Amino acid sequence: MKKNFSKLGAMLIAVFMLVSMFSTTAFAAVTSLPDNETERVLNLYKYSPTTSAGDHGDGTVDEGAATGRIPLENVEFEIYKVPVKQATSATPTDAEITAIKKETNLVTTIKTDAAGLATHNFGKGNANDGIYLIVEKDNPAVSTKADPFYLNMPLTNPTEDAWMYTVTVYPKNDVPDGPTPDKDVTSVGNKVDTADIGDIVTWIIRGDIPADLYRTVVNPEYDANVQGSSPTLEVYAKNYSFTDDLDTRLDYKGNVIVKLYDKAGTETTLDSDYYSTSDTTAVVENAGGTLKVSLTNSGMKYIMQNLGTGTETPEIRVYFDTAINDTAQVATEIENNVTLDYTNSSGNKYEPTEPEEKPHVHTGGLLIDKYDSKTSAKLAGAEFMIARDATQAEIDAGTGVETIKVGGVDKRVVFIDFYDTDAIEGERVTKVTTDKNGKAVLNGLAYGSYYLVETKAPDGYNLLSAPITVTVNDTSHLTANAIKVENSSKFELPVTGGEGTLLFTMGGVLLIGMACILLVLTRKKRANAK
Repeated sequence: MKKNFSKLGAMLIAVFMLVSMFSTTAFAAVTSLPDNETERVLNLYKYSPTTSAGDHGDGTVDEGAATGRIPLENVEFEIYKVPVKQATSATPTDAEITAIKKETNLVTTIKTDAAGLATHNFGKGNANDGIYLIVEKDNPAVSTKADPFYLNMPLTNPTEDAWMYTVTVYPKNDVPDGPTPDKDVTSVGNKVDTADIGDIVTWIIRGDIPADLYRTVVNPEYDANVQGSSPTLEVYAKNYSFTDDLDTRLDYKGNVIVKLYDKAGTETTLDSDYYSTSDTTAVVENAGGTLKVSLTNSGMKYIMQNLGTGTETPEIRVYFDTAINDTAQVATEIENNVTLDYTNSSGNKYEPTEPEEKPHVHTGGLLIDKYDSKTSAKLAGAEFMIARDATQAEIDAGTGVETIKVGGVDKRVVFIDFYDTDAIEGERVTKVTTDKNGKAVLNGLAYGSYYLVETKAPDGYNLLSAPITVTVNDTSHLTANAIKVENSSKFELPVTGGEGTLLFTMGGVLLIGMACILLVLTRKKRANAK
């Protein structure tokens, strides 16, 4: 008995010496041995961002530790019992960690809860007193883990002559940057597009995939003897969502499709239960509105289990449609922004982020200047239609496709409608008529090449003999860049009852008279010959 007491005393003295050696605070001397009745408890807190460099805990509760910080959930720590004969330094060396981190020395694995707290009760009394190695496990929600550290249980109280049986520690921590969004229009990588007013425009939201979107952790409450108990727990990000506040010049048309772009560069459409959508549209003419797309837990799990292999950077892509409405202005950019909200599996909520470069769409127009080719007088009453090249799909369908000759070449085209007002208001039309100033506008057209066809000439003028090839761009609607269309007057043909007709008539009568005289003379000559 005496021999065992001596061993226990030696061990406690060694612990006391280690406590004094590891502490960065001047601890009070403890004149009594630890009791054999009190429970020994470790309380470990994880917060983000980390405390400032150089701060060290003394095992006591820091009332201000959580101020301005976010508790991190699902961070795991392994607790190893340090063998009595194991040499230790103030800070664990790599060699010491390797020697101690063995299955036989593993006491348990603890996991932080929603408050960032992980706790372990070593039990009552001094049976488990000693030195422990605490090691933070790898975690995609943490970019820089806390360094492994030694824990003395119990610990000397820094302010009084006593033992501290509940020890509180605050391991340092750094979290990785959150995911960032990007956004394109019509196709991936494209930031600018153009469209007719009313035509469908497809937007593509893209988002990084964080490493901790979904993972599994040790279940600290696992009991092999309890049916249904699992040794692991599934952990999901708290939120991954895109929010798109549409410009009021865009009408939301829906058609939401969510896809996973994997490491092999393949797009896979996600099932509808892998995400949720909500959209609110403006009461007036469905202009603007907000679209929100959020991943569900099943979607997060599917994505992380189907990233594949390859060199491509995987991402989440959301496709949806809008149309430019008649509140748009010619040659004016309509931006479409998006924000990505992410709260990781540890509960760290990142500030919403936006794309560095926002995509935009625009529409354009043409200005026609109609005048007399000789006098330059402005001509009213000329009618025009406009056409574009037909797509192969339109040609295959055959509906609405016509053939016109441009530069001697047959062109398969589709005539399109437009707005004939500067303000882009009223109904869309298929024809436009020049006013008294020879002006006419064709607005709400996508940038590109078109064929301007005159369908009716001003009174007294000839129709244009061929279509005019024109280009709609960001300046084609300006007066300085008006499409100048000249017309020549008709040739004046003889009019019935005029002098021209009288001359022709008199000439005809003379010819007939001469023919009759010639006939009479010929007959007399024949008669005399007999």
